[in-house]
Amino acid sequence: MNSSKFRFVLILCMFWLCFSLWAEVYSAQQIIKSDHWIYDAISALSVQSGRRPVVDLGPVSVAELRIQFKRIDKDLLSDSGKLLYEEAENFLYSDAVGLRFGGAFAGFNLSADVEFLFKSNKDMDWSFATDYTSGTEDENANRLYGNTSTFQASPLNKPSISLPIYLGWGDYFMIETVPVLAKSYWGMQNDKNFTNLIYRTSDFDFLWPQTAYGSVGYAFEKWGFNLNVGRQGLKVGRTLTGSIIYNDSFETDGYVQLNVYSERLKYNLDIVQVENDKYMYLHVIDVNFFKWLKITVLEGSLVHGPFEIRFLNPLMIMHSFGGWTEYRSDIEEKVYGEADFCAYMGFNIDVVPCKNWRLYFLYAQTEIQSKAELSGSGKYTPNGIGAQFGTEIVIPHKKLGFFKIGLEAIYTSPYLYLKDTPDSSLIKERYDMQTPKNIPLYSWIGSPFGPDCIGGKALVKYENVQKWGAEASYLFLAHGTNSFGLFNQYGSIEGYDQKFYIFYPRAYRGFLKQGGKLESSLSDAEIESWARDMGLTGTVSFNNCLTLSGYYSLNKHFRFDASFSYIFCFNYKNEKNRFEQGVELATSVKYTLF
Repeated sequence: MNSSKFRFVLILCMFWLCFSLWAEVYSAQQIIKSDHWIYDAISALSVQSGRRPVVDLGPVSVAELRIQFKRIDKDLLSDSGKLLYEEAENFLYSDAVGLRFGGAFAGFNLSADVEFLFKSNKDMDWSFATDYTSGTEDENANRLYGNTSTFQASPLNKPSISLPIYLGWGDYFMIETVPVLAKSYWGMQNDKNFTNLIYRTSDFDFLWPQTAYGSVGYAFEKWGFNLNVGRQGLKVGRTLTGSIIYNDSFETDGYVQLNVYSERLKYNLDIVQVENDKYMYLHVIDVNFFKWLKITVLEGSLVHGPFEIRFLNPLMIMHSFGGWTEYRSDIEEKVYGEADFCAYMGFNIDVVPCKNWRLYFLYAQTEIQSKAELSGSGKYTPNGIGAQFGTEIVIPHKKLGFFKIGLEAIYTSPYLYLKDTPDSSLIKERYDMQTPKNIPLYSWIGSPFGPDCIGGKALVKYENVQKWGAEASYLFLAHGTNSFGLFNQYGSIEGYDQKFYIFYPRAYRGFLKQGGKLESSLSDAEIESWARDMGLTGTVSFNNCLTLSGYYSLNKHFRFDASFSYIFCFNYKNEKNRFEQGVELATSVKYTLF
């Protein structure tokens, strides 16, 4: 081949690579992140056909998504639904091109996301700074706990460069890692920040890769299994403001997940390493009783201690082990009653009463006292419960796209996710070398708002099948004081070197009974009243956020996003009579190579 022909073939190949490699799927065992558009697509198509799919426990493998996708009857869809169906089919069944060696393969992608940000009020936190809560012991430190949230909206807080790298063997095994160039959390939330690009070396985020996993499994015609190991990103339920049970904003050191799934039944076992010596064990069963009804039941145990085999028993009721009696010293038993353990339970009911209409209800619980328990020491133990209710209507619009109308309400009690100590609470402390003033940041297992809130969100959205979309939303959040600063409430008991936390009513009473001294203390009757109060605590902040956002995809490579938010807050950051308001603007351009 002469040089001119070689250059022609090379140019043709490069053109094909740049404009034809739009498929993202390398293997049936590839794990798709829970915020990927394919979940929304399968959900919308299923609701339009009057069916609920069992894909609300994310992230899941391509093989599992394919089984649920095959259940959708294309003939029942509108014209716009059929277009979306074809987009989803193309994604799930078109193989991404990479290097292949027999059954083995390797591939990569590259995306660049440049964002520019503006806020008018420097005294307010950025609205996307909401995934973490401050548990600082420094009373003068800034309290970051989620005053408002557009944390799910794009474009906000994305890495400027992402480089996914894939390796695997056929449809049986795959590993993926995504090295990124990203600005740190502190760099992004800085009052003077205006972009996600790094222009100071101190802003570099070393907590990467953000996504890395290994996955192995096999899928038959109507069922399959998958075992995967990852870092974070688990999610239970599809909601507007993040799952109250388990949300993908919960940062963890790693997890091992076993999935056994079929068309109408799924079993899920998770072993989550929250921190170095803190493990969360979860059993989840997901059942499609009828095509219009899906129920998810979850049971979990959090242990601050060594890894334990007994909690891996697939169908053993974890509560029967009585773990709350086994992880405490004598003095901890006397002060806390229990320590270093937290039982967890949740369920999700998802209903499609008719085509294009979906209802859902989520419930989470760390503690609830029966009538018998209230006659004893249980009267000093607060109920930790939360509820989330929402509705979603999807209206096809001729051949162009969909209208989506969503409405959701959320309530978390003052002690949901919380137990006697930080070690036994359902939180993760974020390790960050850039943290100023040694402020520890915590993320919650469930709602990013944490405990002690009442709120709701409404949205109207139009989307033209992966081409462009526009959304208007309103978020309201009434927030008490139990989401920040709790862990600086402690005291000492003579004769013991350790500090004893007293933010929990039962622990407060135990501390006093064991000789702990406070400048002023509550009586038993006052502690009981404190524990039984399910209302918002302290000075309640009332936060409001109106957002207009949209995107436009020029092609498979270029996407443009923009959002505008007006935020106004009464009793801002729980400071009485403090009113703050301001606007935020954000724009981004994203380029994806393949």
